[in-house]
Amino acid sequence: MKSIFSARATQQRARLHLGVATLLTATFLLPMVSNPVRAAEDALEAPAVASDLVSRSLLLDVTKVGSRLVAVGERGHILFSDDSGLSWHQADVPVRVTLTAVSFPTPTHGWAVGHDGVILHSNDGGETWRKQLDGHQINELVEKQAQALLADAEAGVGDERLAVSLEDMAILAEDAQAFLEEGPTRPLLDVSFSNEREGIVVGAFGLILQTRDGGASWQSLIGQVENAFGFHHYAVERLGGTVFVAGEAGGLHRSRDSGESWERLESPYDGSFFGLVGDASRNLLIAYGLRGHVFQSRDQGDTWQRVRTPIDSSIEGGAILPDGSALLVGHGGVLLNGKVGDLSFTSHHLGSRGTYSAVTGVDEHHAIIVGQGGIHRIARSSLSEKVN
Repeated sequence: MKSIFSARATQQRARLHLGVATLLTATFLLPMVSNPVRAAEDALEAPAVASDLVSRSLLLDVTKVGSRLVAVGERGHILFSDDSGLSWHQADVPVRVTLTAVSFPTPTHGWAVGHDGVILHSNDGGETWRKQLDGHQINELVEKQAQALLADAEAGVGDERLAVSLEDMAILAEDAQAFLEEGPTRPLLDVSFSNEREGIVVGAFGLILQTRDGGASWQSLIGQVENAFGFHHYAVERLGGTVFVAGEAGGLHRSRDSGESWERLESPYDGSFFGLVGDASRNLLIAYGLRGHVFQSRDQGDTWQRVRTPIDSSIEGGAILPDGSALLVGHGGVLLNGKVGDLSFTSHHLGSRGTYSAVTGVDEHHAIIVGQGGIHRIARSSLSEKVN
């Protein structure tokens, strides 16, 4: 296939293989590199394969909703547990792409996102899933929205939501057309739903999509978030009624009206943020990413304070537990443990030197970590002393 990417889009694509590979490991991108369109089509049409070893496979996110745990990962694997992570069952999933994130706003309704622009929905607590959207459809709706915004801007018709210049909007429209021709090569990297109807997903090359009807329809927010160069968005988090997005090159954005309008925040760091975790009851937001960098904000992102960590490896996932403990995990099998509001963490190595991707609390005594090697259930008492 002849590439029609602009010079800027080509640069962006190179950043995808560097930036997302850093976040998810290069293994996840091999199908896209070899033959992106064919591999994407096969993976989007083939269901996940049942396996007795699925709990040991590469998993990228885990969440707790009610008494159930749900984890997602490579090859369309989704698992759920109803006994605090002691045993796991594989869900029925209609795709075989790598899944990167999961969100359950209620015990029954959940969404998972992943490579090739896939968005999945479950209405039975994560036991069965159906596809709501994929990268083909995303490319079409993004290109349509970009062309409509460009036409209005060229005609002098203002849109108060537009956060980029006419010149930048023209470049974004050009890139959208290029992606339409290239196929579903852009991964979605995070998802957050506030209820059964309102959700936001984010991904590579500045992708942000929003739904207000539970995924029956999706809208692109292209041009509405100040990100003309199309830096990757790695994370989306809610703190009360405010939505935050974080990503490449220190990108931090905020919406105080559920995604209707956005503002770019002054960032304390120009490296990539791979995740956000918030605690509305304590009005605390934590951003983390490359080389052990962690920052916290207590004023909805207006100002940030550096949090000391004893590591220089990247942090991939985090959680704030009900008792005020904050757990962060990342490369090299490192877990960071601290108290909410403290400006320092202690480090622990839990036996593995691989990459941990996400963590969640199970109960007051245990936590679940996922990543390379699958699921790791740890006793929180093992974190009582610092391990170098």
